[in-house]
Amino acid sequence: MFVDLKLHDIPNTVRAAARSVARHGASLLTVHASGGVAMMRAAVEGASEGAKEGARDPGQACGILGVTILTSLDGAAVGTAWGRPPVDVQAEVLRLAGDVRSAGAAGIVCSGHEAAAVRASHGDALGC
Repeated sequence: MFVDLKLHDIPNTVRAAARSVARHGASLLTVHASGGVAMMRAAVEGASEGAKEGARDPGQACGILGVTILTSLDGAAVGTAWGRPPVDVQAEVLRLAGDVRSAGAAGIVCSGHEAAAVRASHGDALGC
């Protein structure tokens, strides 16, 4: 089961939500990569705990996917939302992909426009 919640909150809250979702059988769960490495790492840990509590097969752990930049946003919209000048979307996706990888998440969600650049930078490490 793929659960597209795009969680974005303090690490403890995201950890608890990921634990609950995984306990109920989710195989994939999305979080916003802009929440930071600590938040995503908490999601990974919570999902692992929840999978164990739900008596799931250890090989069926809930994978965390970091959502980079929403495809509905262009560089100007991202800059406005983040209180910055317009951003280079591909550069932000690559930066966030690095954070997702550092957090130990299973992969990312990004536009097809950035997928090749992410694969070139991270290989198969992020499920591209």
